[in-house]
Amino acid sequence: MAIAENVGSISGTVEDSKDGNAIEGAKITLLGAPKEAITNVQGQYNISKVEPGNYTARIEKEGYVRQDIELKITDGQKAAVNVKLKPSPTVGIIVDLTASGTTYKQYLEERGYKVVYLDYQDTDKLGEVDVVFANSDYARNLEPSKEEFLAFQKALDESRKSVIWTGQAGGRGSIRYLQEFNDDPKTIFEHNNKSGAQGAVLDQHPLTTGFKTGDIIEIPGKSGYYYGFDGYSGTTVIDFSHTGTGEKGSMVAYKGRTADSVEILLANMTVSHVFKPNDSFDPARERLLNNALDWALEEKEALVGELNGIVQNVNGAVKGTISVKETGKTYQTDEKGKFFAAFEEGTYTLTIEAFGHNPKEFTVSIKNGEAKNEDFVIDAVDSGILAGKIVDASTKDGIPGARVEVIGTPVTVKTSEDGRYQATLPAGQYEVRVIAAGYKPIYQSVEIATGEQTDLNVSLVVSEKIAFMANPYQQDRIMPFLESNGYDVDLHPYAEFETLIENIQNYKLIIVNDTSYSMKEDRFKAMVEKANENEVSIIFTALFGGPIGDLSDAYGDPEDFEYTFVDKELNLRIDENHPILKGFNKGEELPFLLNPKGAVQYSVFENYSGTTLASLTNPVKGELGSFIAYKFSSSNSVHILLSALQISGYGHPNEKWTENAKKIYVNAINYALTASQGEIKGEVKDSQGNPIPNAFVTIEGTNHKTTTNSAGQYKFGIGIGDYEVKVQARGFAEQTKPAKVAELGSSVDLNFTLEAIDGSDLNGVITGKKDKEHVAGAKLSLVPKDEPDFKMEGSSIENGSYEFKNLLPGEYTLFVTAEGYLQEAFEVEIVSEDKEFNLELNAFEAAVLGDVNGALTGLLNEQELYAEEKGWDILGNVGNYDVILVNTNKGTKEQFEQLIMESDEQKTSLVFTGTWGVAEGSIQRLEEFTGGLEMDQQGYNEGAVYLKAVTGHPIFNGINLDENEHVKIHTAKSPYATFKNYTGIAISSLSVDGESKGDSIGFEFRSKEHMHLLLSSFAVTNIIGPDYGWTQNGRQLFVNALGWSRDTLQEIPEAPAWKMEEFMVKGEPALVEGTAPQGTTVNIYENHGNEVFLIHSVKTGQDGTYSVELDLDNGTHTLYAEAENFAGKTKSVKTMKLIVTGKPEKKDKAN
Repeated sequence: MAIAENVGSISGTVEDSKDGNAIEGAKITLLGAPKEAITNVQGQYNISKVEPGNYTARIEKEGYVRQDIELKITDGQKAAVNVKLKPSPTVGIIVDLTASGTTYKQYLEERGYKVVYLDYQDTDKLGEVDVVFANSDYARNLEPSKEEFLAFQKALDESRKSVIWTGQAGGRGSIRYLQEFNDDPKTIFEHNNKSGAQGAVLDQHPLTTGFKTGDIIEIPGKSGYYYGFDGYSGTTVIDFSHTGTGEKGSMVAYKGRTADSVEILLANMTVSHVFKPNDSFDPARERLLNNALDWALEEKEALVGELNGIVQNVNGAVKGTISVKETGKTYQTDEKGKFFAAFEEGTYTLTIEAFGHNPKEFTVSIKNGEAKNEDFVIDAVDSGILAGKIVDASTKDGIPGARVEVIGTPVTVKTSEDGRYQATLPAGQYEVRVIAAGYKPIYQSVEIATGEQTDLNVSLVVSEKIAFMANPYQQDRIMPFLESNGYDVDLHPYAEFETLIENIQNYKLIIVNDTSYSMKEDRFKAMVEKANENEVSIIFTALFGGPIGDLSDAYGDPEDFEYTFVDKELNLRIDENHPILKGFNKGEELPFLLNPKGAVQYSVFENYSGTTLASLTNPVKGELGSFIAYKFSSSNSVHILLSALQISGYGHPNEKWTENAKKIYVNAINYALTASQGEIKGEVKDSQGNPIPNAFVTIEGTNHKTTTNSAGQYKFGIGIGDYEVKVQARGFAEQTKPAKVAELGSSVDLNFTLEAIDGSDLNGVITGKKDKEHVAGAKLSLVPKDEPDFKMEGSSIENGSYEFKNLLPGEYTLFVTAEGYLQEAFEVEIVSEDKEFNLELNAFEAAVLGDVNGALTGLLNEQELYAEEKGWDILGNVGNYDVILVNTNKGTKEQFEQLIMESDEQKTSLVFTGTWGVAEGSIQRLEEFTGGLEMDQQGYNEGAVYLKAVTGHPIFNGINLDENEHVKIHTAKSPYATFKNYTGIAISSLSVDGESKGDSIGFEFRSKEHMHLLLSSFAVTNIIGPDYGWTQNGRQLFVNALGWSRDTLQEIPEAPAWKMEEFMVKGEPALVEGTAPQGTTVNIYENHGNEVFLIHSVKTGQDGTYSVELDLDNGTHTLYAEAENFAGKTKSVKTMKLIVTGKPEKKDKAN
């Protein structure tokens, strides 16, 4: 067959776009033509005998994204087509197509992408993906709660992943969650029965590649489906409008999330039954979808800068709210005071508010691509400390993770591994709730005094078991909430009601959330009556129907039960004061259930034989009916009706429930667990009449157990009967007394006076370890290891002595706190005899201004350079320390000036730090007071950070050096900074990736005994510190440096030397030069017979040289030099002979 003379060819290479390496085995196909080729080992290919025409060349290789290229071959053309294939990225898809058809996963995999499926809870999988496509097709069971969605966004930013949000009518897409949970965009408009929607391209942008400005993109949505949004804080590149409704807004928009990631909003592009591959992907929207994916995966210039902030007061981190004036946005800190915000380049005003603190305004300037780390210090109002330990009442072991909630405030703290906690509170009275999984919640009242610590130690008893009967589908909606509040709950599937009836005696409370259609009336009654017989309380719920209706059908009590819905909100009116309504007041009307987007379902009842406590209301419909009621089912159990708090798709703690609803649900459970028509109560005291807190009180033969409060009081709710009440307390003989509850409603007072058990005494003297001086006023806490909540307190008197009396044998921990000394803990064992135990405390040698979460004080104390964290109240007390580490730039100019002045007066060394970012460290503040000093280079996200070692210098003692005599101080990608033009002595330079960046360590003696020391790359922030970024060598070098600044004394300088010992000048000033130790002053004297005159003084330069221009008279001059520093003076060994000639003779003026 003859070959046409006008055929052409296509050849070229295929390379990896990431590393430029040739790709062998890539397949190149001309679609629609029987032509293809495979690349060789050099990545080369050739397709010959290609007839003129238009072609699509498809290039594909496993592990790479497929690429289609449009080309035109002319007569005889030899076309060169070189291709760079992108390695296959991984796309995480959230809720792919749920209808039948080709999924987006299949669509992407066919094109060479890797795909994994994610849910909004899968934050741990974000490290596996390169970009997230939040499709969120219709799937009610996979819709996130607000908490889950916000946590997902936080994880996105922490992992620096870009995300594509989509939107479509009919409960599809993820843009709806941005609007609902972030209020950004502010408005969504959607419909599924109106054609006429379209987009208009506004600008040229990677998202609009293939379109021109002004192009109209029709939305050929099935059945007229359309979606748009308005009020978005990002940049819109394609407008949305509807020719029929007049709605206008955005269709495609974007903004930066972090310096390395973006978010893209695509309305009308949720992969769903109206927009799916191989069916309803129209070319325009398919192109937009692919543009979005390409741009999200590309490296691009940063669109925003990052602010990583920590809100704190002088005592540590603070949980607060940050409001940004320019954007109207608010941010919440986590429990460690941390928050993250992304800003477009500019200056912003931040107002920070926190409970118990005065609001404070800050100004922050940020550049795109900058990652700024900033500490925001706010001032507490008059406040004190609440602290203590939460323990198991039986074992006395500390309970980790227990929550201590201060009711009526946002303050909630968790206990540490040993059960300890601490919180800062404004002075005043509070009620505190203590919760731990598997334990009964405890309520205690406390009073906080300004400047003082109030101890609240709590012993928790194991919680009684609860059965939750429900559709298993409700498990994730309620079980985490119940468990987080400390309840021990078993979920009983509602279809397995017989198992629950059989085991009902094993529970104290049944929550009937759902009943099965197979549970007939007789079995419902059997459950209720067996619970009553066993004194088991029941909570009946309802919402849009529910178990209260079953109760009404079975017993006619309540007589009337109905359910319906209202629009948007349901309110609660308090009709009676009662423990179920703890924290509320009679007559209050409060938000209860909210759904800004639509209906709120509810049930109400009337004519119940028990006591009605609250009603439901609505702003439009007014009073709706009764909502909460209770009655006793036995002397020790109750029935509680909650007619709008059934867990279902219509509402649950993470959806529609307000904080008021959650509080009432918890209150109802607590009351059901403890309700009784009788009670035994009393006080436990010692023989001196003092209350005994945390005594363990039990009623023998029952499950009733509790502990006394700080006033020694206890109380049990219990029915009619005869009981034996036993009290146990450490150091006292246990005691048991009988009690009789004779009739319902009666209250029995039963008080105990316990006799102390004879024990041994512990005494000793407290002194300082270095100076051996007696330490008066030390506070001591003696804690027995087997019962740590039984803490004894004391203090040392003027001669340093202390004493504890009448101790039981056993092992104790003695905690000692004294002003100016490190808090210490000593282990001591008490036997049958009195014990003398003398204590030595380590005085603080250093103070840290601006510590971050105790990182610096922790490191220094670990290395036995004892330090404490201080604020600017250090002024006036600078002389208490040998060295002060200044790790902050927060403070007024006057405060820094006073610090420097006092340190010079008191001979206290100051250490200034720096790091990447002008808002970190303190060296930049020293610039204000030191001529010449400037910050030099800075950076982060590069290689490891090294310092040049100085052989023999104490700072480098014990440090491992590499072959180039460098020491690695920070790991790769760590922030760093350097300085220049320092008038002191620079002793070490810093390098990254083999490139010198400038001076990093320098010092200047301010007296013989103290100095200023500069460490330009050792500021601790929330992104670098001893435990995150510093190497072991870096930690050791830092400690060495502070120890050196504390201990070293300036030595008398070595003698200066002349560059020339004799020379002559004629008719001009003489330039005298020489060498002397760095940092010294060189004084130049002239001998005139027996007299010596100082003629000039000069400071040596960084290289140890000096030079001075002397304008002397004709003649021979004998000079000597003297090197001087704070330690003393040293004369030059030799004199200089300077001969001056050729200068005009001076003449006396005529009289």
